[in-house]
Amino acid sequence: MSLERLEITCVRGEVTIHSRKYPMYSGFMTPNQLIKFADVPSFPEDSTHTKLSINLTKDPVTDWQRPVDRNRLTRIRKNVDAAKPNTSEFDTLMANPVLIGRSDKIKPNPIVNQDCSISINPMRIPLPNGSNVAVPDVSVVQIDGDSSKKPLWILDGQHRIHGLGQSPFPVDDKGKKISENASILADEVIPVVFVIDEDYNPEFLAKIFTEVTTESEKMSPIHEDWMQYAFHMKPYDRENTRSAMEVVIELTNRQKIDSIKNNFYNKIQFNPKEMNFGEGVFKYTSVEFRRIIEMNYFENIPIGKSPKSSEDITQCIVRFYRACCKLDDAQTLGNSKLLSPSLKGGKGGSKFLATIFLSAFLDYIAMNEDTISKTQDQWEYFLQDPARNFQDCDWTLDAISPGSMETNAARKASKKSAELSFQRFFNNPDIMDGIHVTDYMMGPDVFEYRTAKMSKAFPNSETKYLPGELVGNQGVNTLNIRKHDHSQIRFLSKINSRTTITALKVIRYDGTTEKIPAGNVKTAIKFEKGPTNRTATIHVKTLCLGELSEKVMELKIVY
Repeated sequence: MSLERLEITCVRGEVTIHSRKYPMYSGFMTPNQLIKFADVPSFPEDSTHTKLSINLTKDPVTDWQRPVDRNRLTRIRKNVDAAKPNTSEFDTLMANPVLIGRSDKIKPNPIVNQDCSISINPMRIPLPNGSNVAVPDVSVVQIDGDSSKKPLWILDGQHRIHGLGQSPFPVDDKGKKISENASILADEVIPVVFVIDEDYNPEFLAKIFTEVTTESEKMSPIHEDWMQYAFHMKPYDRENTRSAMEVVIELTNRQKIDSIKNNFYNKIQFNPKEMNFGEGVFKYTSVEFRRIIEMNYFENIPIGKSPKSSEDITQCIVRFYRACCKLDDAQTLGNSKLLSPSLKGGKGGSKFLATIFLSAFLDYIAMNEDTISKTQDQWEYFLQDPARNFQDCDWTLDAISPGSMETNAARKASKKSAELSFQRFFNNPDIMDGIHVTDYMMGPDVFEYRTAKMSKAFPNSETKYLPGELVGNQGVNTLNIRKHDHSQIRFLSKINSRTTITALKVIRYDGTTEKIPAGNVKTAIKFEKGPTNRTATIHVKTLCLGELSEKVMELKIVY
């Protein structure tokens, strides 16, 4: 059976970028012609996360455009078909061109009448003497194909084309395909721009697609990110970024680890339309997981060392995760802040806390390459080390709700305390002095203060101020700065301390008060000395993990 042929007369234009030539052709086709000869390289709306992740391992990558929005097709069709015979008031004209590319189904040497193909030739007109001449900048685009062998790709305008023409996509309320769905403009021409020369490979066409996608119809960040990976676009021109995504792909599509179903199989979101994803509290999109692995594993590989393979890293993550689940009794009851799924009402796991724990683990295996091959049993032994005692920790963390760590007041402090605590848990657990990490995160810890003689600006030189430390706890403390002839003080949250100062309240000698928010706690507090001792009170509010870890110290300043 021979293929159908269509010839389109086009105006040819050419863009030159540093001597590289990019020809384009502008012409007209009807929506029905485009549907017959052009495909949409989109992934099905119901694609599993695993299927999409496996697709990213193919070369070339297929099914990279977003699914057709059937509701949008219906809106376009209804808008067009609202036109009335006796008035032009409701007429709609699709005047903006659709963008059409060269399909990857075209073979290098297509067989005539068997393989779909595209050819481009100058338009020629006959002369009176019997010869002919080419018309400048006018070409004839010849398309050979049919509904099963389509030589064209729709890069931009799929909804206009399928909203106007007889489309296979529209369905009724029951999900049944609508057999007759063409609009009144199905066989009327619409403007088309072709980018179909052989130099336009699938990677370049995908890049064009991402660049012509308008803000109003912007791609999902998930879709945009894995498309950038598929076609080697930024940020995937960086080796670490690319390697991290390879781990996420491996985690999503590897079926078994140690002959047991991989816990993360089909559990990382690659399809933005499919909301069934996540393993316990680890409910990550492919973008989120890639960033976590990139920042905490690949960016932390010591100089002179090489990262492990995506297969080895995947195996290590799954084995460690299984070890944690086995030793966390709260996880089996669904009450673990570290591992259980997040639930409404502040119950279950905390993705915030779990991400910090996962990040600390990835940092640890990056810095200790021999750990990558640990078995699940060996990770269990590691976690049960007397200095860690993971199995005896109360991961329900009833003293905090997941949300209490992420309020504006608590988020920064909670993140700092958890990061320090988990780093010590993995790398130097003895520093916790036998305290369970679940308690250790709650603090309290020390903060720093500095006092100095009066000056316009608080001195930076260590020789001109007197430092000290206090534990951020409840209670009353007295600090006599007059004996050093000092009359100003400033407070600092220490980098290596779980405690963060979140606010100060100053009650001066004369009873006036001043509130200093977290962003300004480093500001020097100055006192006007009198002939005899005066006393001011500073309430130092501190936080470790969650709002309920808040402590307020009353510090009496004698000056």
